[in-house]
Amino acid sequence: MNFLQHWKSPVEQGRNGLTLIEVVASIALLSTLLVMMLSIRSGLVRQANQAYSAQQAVEALDMQLATWLEVSGTIPLDETGDFDSTKEFYWRTFLIPTRSSNDAWKIATVRVEAVSVTTQEPIASVELAQQPAETSGSVLGEQQP
Repeated sequence: MNFLQHWKSPVEQGRNGLTLIEVVASIALLSTLLVMMLSIRSGLVRQANQAYSAQQAVEALDMQLATWLEVSGTIPLDETGDFDSTKEFYWRTFLIPTRSSNDAWKIATVRVEAVSVTTQEPIASVELAQQPAETSGSVLGEQQP
């Protein structure tokens, strides 16, 4: 008699259990799925934190611009400062070099950035194209004689 003819699988023998290989394969599959789910979740949390940070930076930048335009009507050039509403960011302004076609129109482009205190990278920015004031150090101001 052949040995293979007498061998029966656990199912054929009437056993209702799993083999060791099936258990190990199941654990490996479940652990792979768990790692993938945790990885996806951490990515989503990171993206949500970045979006919240960007929203705070935009709101702070918007309030600062409104304050400058309502109070003094000018935007300081080549300066930095702290926002009143948050300490996670600071603002900085600088004049962007214009092309020669803008020189004929006498237009200045000012960039205002909200910069992260921790990473020192801009989180949000806005560029304003306006006629420069005759006085140096500000834009959008009244021209003085």
